Amino acid sequence: MTSMSVELEVAQTSATDQALSWRIQLLNRLILLILVVGIPLLTYALVMDPARPRPIELTMLAVMLALWFARHGYYRIRAAAFCALLFTLGTLIVFNNGMVGTGYLYLTMSSLFSAALLDRRFSLSFYLGSILAVSLIAWAAIEGQIEFVVQPNVGTDPGTWILFLGSFSMVSGIGVVAAMFIIGKMEEDIQQLQLEVIEKEAARDAELTSSQNLKFITENATDVIWTMDLDGNFTYVSPAVERLHGYTVDEVVNLGISLAGDDSESLIEQITYEIANVREDTDSHVVRIETTVTNKSGEDLEVELMVRLLRDEHGDVIGLLGVTRDIQDRKRLEAAMSSVIRGTQRRIGSDFFDSLTENLATVLDLKTVLIGELQEDGTVKTISVWDDKRPGENFVYELAGTPCEGVLRDSVCSYKSNVEQLFPEDTYIQKQGIDSYLGAPILDDMDRVIGVLVCMDTKPMANEKFAEDLLTVFTAHISAEMSRRQIERDGEITRKQLIQSQKLESIGQLAGGVAHDFNNLLVVIQGYVDLADDLATGNSELTSYHQQIRASADRAAGLTRQLLSFSRRQIMDTRPLNLNELLENLGGFLARLLPENINYKFTPGPELGTIEGDAGQLEQAVMNLAINARDAMPDGGFLRIETKNILIDRAFVESSPWVTEGEYVMLTVTDTGIGIPEEVRDRVFEPFFTTKPEGQGTGLGLSVLFGVIKQHSGFTYLTSEVAKGTQFQIYLPVVKRDVETTHKDQTPLAVTGDETLLLVEDDKQVRQLASMILTQAGYHVIEAEDGEIAVELFRQHAETISLVVLDVVLPKMGGREVLEEIRKISPEIPVLFVSGYAADGIHTNFILEDKLVLLQKPYTRTSLLGKVREMIEA
Repeated sequence: MTSMSVELEVAQTSATDQALSWRIQLLNRLILLILVVGIPLLTYALVMDPARPRPIELTMLAVMLALWFARHGYYRIRAAAFCALLFTLGTLIVFNNGMVGTGYLYLTMSSLFSAALLDRRFSLSFYLGSILAVSLIAWAAIEGQIEFVVQPNVGTDPGTWILFLGSFSMVSGIGVVAAMFIIGKMEEDIQQLQLEVIEKEAARDAELTSSQNLKFITENATDVIWTMDLDGNFTYVSPAVERLHGYTVDEVVNLGISLAGDDSESLIEQITYEIANVREDTDSHVVRIETTVTNKSGEDLEVELMVRLLRDEHGDVIGLLGVTRDIQDRKRLEAAMSSVIRGTQRRIGSDFFDSLTENLATVLDLKTVLIGELQEDGTVKTISVWDDKRPGENFVYELAGTPCEGVLRDSVCSYKSNVEQLFPEDTYIQKQGIDSYLGAPILDDMDRVIGVLVCMDTKPMANEKFAEDLLTVFTAHISAEMSRRQIERDGEITRKQLIQSQKLESIGQLAGGVAHDFNNLLVVIQGYVDLADDLATGNSELTSYHQQIRASADRAAGLTRQLLSFSRRQIMDTRPLNLNELLENLGGFLARLLPENINYKFTPGPELGTIEGDAGQLEQAVMNLAINARDAMPDGGFLRIETKNILIDRAFVESSPWVTEGEYVMLTVTDTGIGIPEEVRDRVFEPFFTTKPEGQGTGLGLSVLFGVIKQHSGFTYLTSEVAKGTQFQIYLPVVKRDVETTHKDQTPLAVTGDETLLLVEDDKQVRQLASMILTQAGYHVIEAEDGEIAVELFRQHAETISLVVLDVVLPKMGGREVLEEIRKISPEIPVLFVSGYAADGIHTNFILEDKLVLLQKPYTRTSLLGKVREMIEA
């Protein structure tokens, strides 16, 4: 919120407070008036007629006294009590005495004072209540239920009562409306006056601040800012003129020193032409001139002049406003860049690097310029050296104890002089007698340091900032050329990998979207089959049908899980794992899966590194490989699975640029089957591609493997030879964490309860089914179809809700946003997320975040009720 808006809000609050203060004063004076008049009158009446107790008058004065003594607080309660007292008094007088003037007066006053003292809603209620009260009295009188003492003949005359009621309604109504209008108008005037005062003060403050800021900017600017009248005399010059030109401000203003050099007359003529041809937008037009001026020391300076018209408050042109900028460094840099670019254009590879070092050394007048490439052992190997005006021999440059070590940490490393004394261990610097050093890192497109560009000289570096700017520009050119060479070297491999990756990614996006919608359908199918099965008790044939539907739905659910695994959109429950333990636990199942004519052997690697992954998905991937191997060996053979630690080095990455260096666990699966022909080898990871006969496999086995390993930040190599067999090498990155051991409580939980749940699901059929299942289990269910409604319902029922069942993908407000909003209301409320596929909803790269619980779609009635009970009792 801006300061202006805050001040306006304060003004509105102040106006409201003033209106309230006025009402308080009015209420206190009314109470005082009644006390001053009422106490003497009541005293006189009691003296004249002591036998009459006068309970109404006594009660009224007692209440008025209480309201008076409470005048320093509780304004709204006092005002309401005051109006209610008048209202009650008037009603009692009419009820007892009929249409006498006193009752009429009290009722009218209660409505008028409610309009003056309280808000519109309250005053209208008083007005309508008065009419209703008088109407009831009139009805009772006409029906003979009331006998009036003062007016005994008026009770049965409907016309008289209608006249009285209409007169009272009209007079009170006009009074109420008039009071509301007058008071509302008065409050608006007060608020408007406050706002005008605030706006004027804010404008004055802004003008003062702007003036102070302008003075600070002009006096501290590196450029010279000046103004000149139409006769060519300076009226203001900023202090920067002394740094740039050597003249003081007084010398420039009083002596008329030119800031435009030899082009002074030309500048005046050009500005005069602009004035003569003035247009409406001329004020925004800036004249730019580059010229040479001579400073006080007699040196020539290249400057840029930027000039525009200066007008007074009436819009008349009174002079010029100008800025003089030193452009010598820019001109030198442009000339140097042009020279280097001319020397290196149309060159590639080694010719480019050699030409660049030569031209940089020439332009900057340096002894040595070199380009080095960072090696995997931490050294720098030069790829081009220009030394002492001739090409130098390439060499390996050790980083420890050298300025290059600093280049790898900082953007630019500069030593203007005394490098030889600062780095006594650097043999090259000592041998060459280097005194100044400037180095810049060469970065790849991932901002990783891949090399250095170094300038060295035997004398102090004169134009350090200029040389630094030049190096910063040309490191990008060097990086681009290094990348081009690498791409050229690995071009064909990279091209194939890119095409394959793009193909699989596009299919993966489609598969993920289909799986998301399909999971919602499966939830409905499985859920209603469970409900229908409850009604089929005793009907074995119908139960059998339900079992067939459930089995087909389970197969479809497995297919969607495979689609999500392939597309890398299956949310993973990752934890540190030992791959040996996982494969040993899976071994018994694999042995039962394979026929007797296939010999299976598992060879675990010693001291295997820890990986981080989803045990279920990795087991699925290994199962798919085992099934493929079994189908590839119809006549029997050998299936061997082994693990070992492996280190991916720089050389490996150079041959496989999509791989990252580091420690990995390698899982190798080898069979002696029929092998994969070369013409289909590039397509084996595509979904639904299979060489098996129709009806024998979905074609998702290897595509699921590809997706699972990619999602685990790993990669896969395939080698195969027809009639000899196939080998898959799977690399999974090692993490520095201990393997977790979990012990789950096997005690079954109840699936019923009587708590209140908030169910948030945008799919209508899924929401209706889930609500029915939970309601039948005894829960009270509040339903919401989007995120905004969910937050509002939770805000209304936060005290009673025990659990929120929340879909991840929702309209208007996503699941994560809903979670954040309801946690602001109730930080400890348990939330069960439900999703079939969520694009970065509650996870990062489909890895479930800590402390979040997810129930995957499609879920069954049992899994839903079990997870709900588990969350409530946790």
